[in-house]
Amino acid sequence: MKSIDYNNKKDLLDLGVLNDNQSDLHDIFYNKIKNDDEFKKLYCKFIKHIYTEFYPNEKYIFYQSFPSIRLQYPQSVSIPPHKDSDSLSNHPIGEKNFLIPITEMKNTNSVYIESEPDKKDFQSIHLESGDIFYFNDNLCTHYNEKNNENKLRISLDFRIMLLEDYNKYIKNWNIDVVSSNPRDVLKKEIQQK
Repeated sequence: MKSIDYNNKKDLLDLGVLNDNQSDLHDIFYNKIKNDDEFKKLYCKFIKHIYTEFYPNEKYIFYQSFPSIRLQYPQSVSIPPHKDSDSLSNHPIGEKNFLIPITEMKNTNSVYIESEPDKKDFQSIHLESGDIFYFNDNLCTHYNEKNNENKLRISLDFRIMLLEDYNKYIKNWNIDVVSSNPRDVLKKEIQQK
């Protein structure tokens, strides 16, 4: 499969024209998974496995309804340095992030992440197709460098919250500060009526 967007915009990659969530391949992926009951069943089965392996003592977890796909095109930078809880992303404190490479991730077509919050010891993670990587993207800065590997990087990621963290998020929720969920905007509109 080839990306029409990539072919049309590859000369503008340095200007940030083709980022990690806006291309024709993203549209194809999201349209497919949102309308494919087989994928939904497989994803829910996978989440149950994550629940059993990582959180066996938790009564409930909250999980992202569909995974996010990350496409890092050759010569592109997908994401700038950020923490998922910062003002760029606005994700709630307490989210747990899981990353699954579809293609090999190494060197510049991977994620650079610090080992602990604010340690600034960034390293590219090397993952093979089918690995799973759990990391604290919520408090650790992470980013991509320009993909000089001459290969498209494809990965999936999803987030999980424990009930305790979710309750803290809701208790401290301030719509004027936090807007990490499209439903937050709807809640704000309802409150203003």
